[in-house]
Amino acid sequence: MKAGSRDRQRRESNSWSWGKKPISYKNCFGTSMVWFTPRIISLVQGYAGLDDIPLIENEQLQRFAEHYPDIDLRTLIRFFVARDQNIKKAKNMLDNYLQFKREKLSKFTEAKAQQILGVGQRSVLMEMGKAKDGTTLILFRGCLIKEGISAEEFGTAMAWFMEQLVKKTGPYTPPRFTIA
Repeated sequence: MKAGSRDRQRRESNSWSWGKKPISYKNCFGTSMVWFTPRIISLVQGYAGLDDIPLIENEQLQRFAEHYPDIDLRTLIRFFVARDQNIKKAKNMLDNYLQFKREKLSKFTEAKAQQILGVGQRSVLMEMGKAKDGTTLILFRGCLIKEGISAEEFGTAMAWFMEQLVKKTGPYTPPRFTIA
C-alpha cells in the first residue's frame, strides 16, 4: 500500500483504533447501549423479554465483560481493542488503570494540577475549541513544563486533566480528542 493511500485511509477512518484488529459486536443488545454497564444492559434486556438476542455477540468481549459488570461497555471495548482482543492483556491494562485512578487520580486536586501544568495562558495544556473533525482540540505546549516537576507528577497531572475533559463531554459522547 502506498504511503499516500495509507494516509488517506487513516484520515477517512473514524476510529481511534485504526490498524487494530476489527471487533465484531454488532447485532447484539449491548451495541445499542454502550454507555451502560453490562449489569444494567442485562437487566434491561431481561425486563424487555429480549433474551433471544445476545447481550454481546463477541464471545471474547463477553468473557472480558463478565469480569467488570459495573464498567460501561464502551470503556470495556476500548481496553479490549487496545490489547488486540486479548482478554488477559486487556484485563491487566484495565486493572492497572483502575488502580491508578484509585491511588493517584482520586486524591489529585485541581490546585495540584494547576501547580504542575500552569494556569491560563501559561498552561501546558489548554482546551482550544473544536478541530475540523469535531473532536475537542487540546493545545500541548511542552516548552512551558516547569523545571523540577517529576515525570510521574507531570503524567498524573495530564491524566487528571484528560479525565476532567472526559467528564465534561458527558456519558453519551465518545471521548475523542485532537492534541496539537
